[in-house]
Amino acid sequence: MYLKSPLIVYEKVENGYNTTNLITGKRFFINKNIKYIIDLFDGKRDITQVAKVMINKNIPSNQLKKTFDFLKEAKLIYSELSSNILTNELIYGKYTFMGINKTDIKYLNKNNIAILGIPFGQGNHYNINTQNFPEKIRLVTYDFSKNIKKNVINYGAIHHLTNQNNISEKIKKNNIVDLGNIFYVSGESNSIFFNKIYLNIKKIISKNTFPLIIGGDHSITYPIIESLASKFEKFNIMHFDAHSDYVSTPLLKILNNNDKYALLNHATVMNFCSKIKQVQNIFQFGIREYFLNDNIKIKNFSLHDLRNKFSSINKSIPKDIPTYITFDIDFFDPVIAPGTATKIINGAMINETMEWLSELFKNRDIIGFDLVEVNSDLDNNGITSQLVQYLLLHIISLID
Repeated sequence: MYLKSPLIVYEKVENGYNTTNLITGKRFFINKNIKYIIDLFDGKRDITQVAKVMINKNIPSNQLKKTFDFLKEAKLIYSELSSNILTNELIYGKYTFMGINKTDIKYLNKNNIAILGIPFGQGNHYNINTQNFPEKIRLVTYDFSKNIKKNVINYGAIHHLTNQNNISEKIKKNNIVDLGNIFYVSGESNSIFFNKIYLNIKKIISKNTFPLIIGGDHSITYPIIESLASKFEKFNIMHFDAHSDYVSTPLLKILNNNDKYALLNHATVMNFCSKIKQVQNIFQFGIREYFLNDNIKIKNFSLHDLRNKFSSINKSIPKDIPTYITFDIDFFDPVIAPGTATKIINGAMINETMEWLSELFKNRDIIGFDLVEVNSDLDNNGITSQLVQYLLLHIISLID
């Protein structure tokens, strides 16, 4: 038995209806016959019952299966046996990152770098507008790919340490793809959304594809790490940030027994990640807040350390197990990265960061990267978005 999705909105237009499913965020044009069929599922209906009605309406029998497959795939109808009608599908905005091709997770392969937007800001209690950044950076970078394919790109727009030919080849070979965004349904709980992150990342890494994630606040990193733990027996995390994100409270132990995501936010995320047994070490770079944690898994290196003994730090980080990188934009100094809600002075600068990343990628199995906490509403003249473009292009060039 099937039912009509409870959150469908019709807009009458010439020759049919623009139909929006508010659960998936997707929009379709349908004719009056399809609308009639959807509305038949207002009450529980067996597909064979509806098929008889369709035949009586002179709808060709060879269209029956295609029609029902479309309705189910578009989540316009759903089975009463389904325990959860909320979708894990991805949606696209107007633009793609660097103007690259859109694709579906099912078409990914080991040669792909998959851009995924996670427009979620509810984990940052200061300001939720990090949720807008995945679409903002797509707008900022949209013309880049088209210009590379026309060989008219100004390479002055790429950092001088970035391998420009590497990026060009990856774009021309369509190795970089945009999966769109995880859709946030208005009113759904944080736990539901975090589960969507977990399931989508799990699909991506099952294809041996490199996930390059654009957030969103820092809480999104934990379900990503959970997904990686389902594939990798052990791995490390490199964490670039001005904050340790390790706030601890007795409530964590109490509430996590009932809802593991109840106290997950941008300030507790590394506390959560450290509890995953597959995570061996968390190497934190650039922390500038006043307190440190005493978790034995966490190794902290200040900017002073990085500037004065980077070579020995790099040698101390194992290269024989996979490593995930999570990068909070406030790692940078607020002079060059004002577009974030929790600024701390005396941060990193561009050139040194690019050099450190280049060395850290060498001879390591880097299994994914996320960028978080960019708030374009706080960005003076868009300079943080420009910095992000430099950073992401550099990361793309470093990925094997």
